[in-house]
Amino acid sequence: MANFRLYKPVNNALDDIWEYTVKTWDEAQAATYIQELFDTIQQAADREIFWHKLKTHIGLEVYFVKHKKHYLFFKQLDNETIGIINIIHEQRDLVSVLEKSLKQLN
Repeated sequence: MANFRLYKPVNNALDDIWEYTVKTWDEAQAATYIQELFDTIQQAADREIFWHKLKTHIGLEVYFVKHKKHYLFFKQLDNETIGIINIIHEQRDLVSVLEKSLKQLN
């Protein structure tokens, strides 16, 4: 089983997802959805799902996978570990949110 690391923007995103889901549905649904996100992250780390590749203007290779309405952006840290950069809802401005997240990595 491969590993993953969560960067700070991911923690903020997970908090926002939790709060929105609890407010819209309930805690049980929030717990289920957060677990599904972590399952998707683990599947990406294990390369069980296809990685879509992005080229950034700063030369960093960034990949993404999608879970329902969220894109999970990450980079490969080594052969056994991916670093999750952010989790962004499909209705948000993906480019600007991702650029802001990438700047926080430096």
